[in-house]
Amino acid sequence: MNKLFSIIQRLTPDYDKLTHFYWGFIYSIISVLISTLIDFNHLIYIIPAIIAVIKEYYDYRGYGKPELWDFIFTVLPGVVIYFII
Repeated sequence: MNKLFSIIQRLTPDYDKLTHFYWGFIYSIISVLISTLIDFNHLIYIIPAIIAVIKEYYDYRGYGKPELWDFIFTVLPGVVIYFII
């Protein structure tokens, strides 16, 4: 049982990545609402990607630690929702 818990802990993303995923999901839901108004489904992942780039640039300017994985975890919910729709 301890091996199973150890595997689960290694597969679970860090708190920081989960917060990026959560906010990416929120941005994606807002993007779904906007994309239904203007009939352009690609906004579902474009808007979270733009916000993620701005956030990582902000981190790069000295206000945090820019990471590619933060960008990926922010955009990932939008990509998943896009393929579901």
